[in-house]
Amino acid sequence: MTTDTRVPAVGGTRTIPAPDPIATDYLLLALRLDQHAPGLIDAYYGPASLKAQVDMESRRSPMALRDDAAALHDRVVRDVPEPDRRTWLSAQLVALETQAAALAGNGLPYEEHIARAFDFRPRRVPEADLDAAARTIDDLLPGEGDIAARIEAWDESLEIPVERRPVAMDLLLERFRARAADLFGLPNGEQLRVSWVRNQPWSAYNWYDGGLRSRVDVNTDLPTHLPTFAHTVAHEAYPGHHLEHAWKEADLVERGRVECSAMLINTPECFISEGLADVGFDFVSPPADRAALLDEVFELAEVPVADDAARRREAAV
Repeated sequence: MTTDTRVPAVGGTRTIPAPDPIATDYLLLALRLDQHAPGLIDAYYGPASLKAQVDMESRRSPMALRDDAAALHDRVVRDVPEPDRRTWLSAQLVALETQAAALAGNGLPYEEHIARAFDFRPRRVPEADLDAAARTIDDLLPGEGDIAARIEAWDESLEIPVERRPVAMDLLLERFRARAADLFGLPNGEQLRVSWVRNQPWSAYNWYDGGLRSRVDVNTDLPTHLPTFAHTVAHEAYPGHHLEHAWKEADLVERGRVECSAMLINTPECFISEGLADVGFDFVSPPADRAALLDEVFELAEVPVADDAARRREAAV
């Protein structure tokens, strides 16, 4: 693998190693498939020359891309010596082949499609488990009557006023970044910027730009509740998507695994990334310490429930 030649990357002033033939064809496949399914590529900071090549060429059909994915999968199994890289690429390529086939009109039944796209077959939750969860919620919620209405009332009592959200964000970012630095380390030069946006279908989103930089957009149209907001900050920033992506770039990509410079939705890497972002909250906000942290955020954000110590602690559980 060539690792001494450096090539311009889309994501900024940093450069990355020149990709080997496997990584080159993987990135070309992803870029071509994204033309048919915009949004498949959640972030790209790989070689700018590959992006320019795909932008200028005639589009390959989804059927041709399905064949390309299958052929590249065979090459990976045959030619990639590193077991972990081979396993990762193989699973990713099964997902891309599955998505290309669906676009070509040869889709699979839903559960089979999901299993191939995420390298994971979902387990159906028994109705009895859902009923038990509903009973637990009913016991925990204050008041009586309709559960949905009581959940809505509880959430409203924990809502952060729009004008106080930035100060809550600043405090949580400071604490979570410091905790993540102690636990996982921070790549030298990583940066994160927060923006407040409107008219979006999500509550918050991480846009990774490469160069160890992320933008996190937070939607002010939707209500923001504690402690859900604290979980969102950990999920999108530290030690969630931003830190995961930055370490991928600083470690995997800069060591030559340039295929990781494209982050793809509805693939095994996406499935794992979302899981890592979710469990990250428990690392930077351990349950035993969470009530004290949220006490501070409640008061700083001027949430009405801040005067009710018992309810603050219930919210932290």
